[in-house]
Amino acid sequence: MVRSRVLAGILLLALALPLLPAPGIAAQTTCGRPSYPDATSYDPDAVTDSSLWDALRGSGGFSDGVEGLGSVSVTVADGARTHIVTLEEIVVHAYVGGGFANRTNLALRVRTEVDGQVVATHAFTLVSAADRPGGNLTLVARAQGGALDIFWRWAYLACSADFPNVYYVFHARIDGDAIADDNTLVYFEAPRPRRPPPVDLILLIIAGIAVSIIFLFARRALRKR
Repeated sequence: MVRSRVLAGILLLALALPLLPAPGIAAQTTCGRPSYPDATSYDPDAVTDSSLWDALRGSGGFSDGVEGLGSVSVTVADGARTHIVTLEEIVVHAYVGGGFANRTNLALRVRTEVDGQVVATHAFTLVSAADRPGGNLTLVARAQGGALDIFWRWAYLACSADFPNVYYVFHARIDGDAIADDNTLVYFEAPRPRRPPPVDLILLIIAGIAVSIIFLFARRALRKR
């Protein structure tokens, strides 16, 4: 009876161990460098559009960008036109059935004026911020050849100068009076979701433990004879 209880306890412990969270996960923080990226420091594997990434780095990266929390804005003169570019966090009610949850999204908008009169407005597709408000927002906008190019960043840069592990860069473009690029993902670094061990692996571990216990009991029984 005692042996069966011990065996049952060991099997329960073997089932529970793979499901326990790894030490330190709850205390993990997100950090980054405000001047990142520079000419030599970035992760090539995180680039999702090499031509746009090279264009950003070639023009100075985010060194001359506007940076802030919650909302940032920059004004760009283009001949007689003036573009007011705004990037901000907004809250959207996401409904599932009759209930809803607040979702944090990033909204990029451009207002174009001539002599103080609004002649065009553009609202780009909302980008989900993974329901984590308070990220660092950085915005760079440049007018060239009748087009407006915008690079913007959402990241968590409030910790130390360590390697950033939550870092997204997007590109948007207005050409003439139309949106030519609607928030293309250029670069991202983010922690991947932790996956539980495969069921086959858990069963293999349990089987190995069971065989070991049976072997020990058999060996002890032989010694008593």
